Amino acid sequence: MTSVNPQSKSNYEENFPEDCELVQSWFKSDDDGNPMGGFTEGPGFHIDWQNGVVTSAEAINGANVVDILEAVRQRMEFFNEGKFRCRQNSLAITHIEEAMHWCQARITDRKNRGVLSTMKP
Repeated sequence: MTSVNPQSKSNYEENFPEDCELVQSWFKSDDDGNPMGGFTEGPGFHIDWQNGVVTSAEAINGANVVDILEAVRQRMEFFNEGKFRCRQNSLAITHIEEAMHWCQARITDRKNRGVLSTMKP
């Protein structure tokens, strides 16, 4: 089973419609609704998402949300370290860090319940 996200406009498409593509995602799931990878792509990037659970370093076969958020956080920090420092960048960083916090809280909860690295909810 494959589900496709609705197309979403990239930031650049709004300003330069003739030159830009859309950000699109294709997510796969098994018959039980478990996430089984997929990919997201847009102008200048392609993300292959983790397919299945991660039980060891060898089981990593794609990106996870927290790592992508960390990459975006680092990029925003880079902007804020230079001449593009602004309140909006600082607020974006704060909210990215908040998203990472809640992802970590979910991981901790799953670990405490003994369901981390399984397909149990």
